[in-house]
Amino acid sequence: MAEYCRCGRQAVQRTAWTESNAGRRFVGCVGGRSGCNYFRWIDEPMCLQGRVVIYGLRERVRALEEEMAQNASLREEALEAPRQEHSYWFYVCALCLFVLVIVLCNSNDEDN
Repeated sequence: MAEYCRCGRQAVQRTAWTESNAGRRFVGCVGGRSGCNYFRWIDEPMCLQGRVVIYGLRERVRALEEEMAQNASLREEALEAPRQEHSYWFYVCALCLFVLVIVLCNSNDEDN
């Protein structure tokens, strides 16, 4: 059943990731702190060991996500470099071919 906050909007369920309430679910105003400040815990408080373990795991996940994002950007850069190099050589070859055609056309004109 839907739950409504003091300002009449439907409250939303969220998960706290603070050190003291890591992984603990709550219901609050959709406007957050700028809303009506409606707030209610869904879960009971967790024991200290549980909070420490969950918070530590969450921090490890964040670190791995950051590392994956950095690796993805490095991978993109590594894939982009050969493309740029191929593009450069394509233009150099095209220019050489153009010059060669001009030279051959001029030499044919001189022979006639």
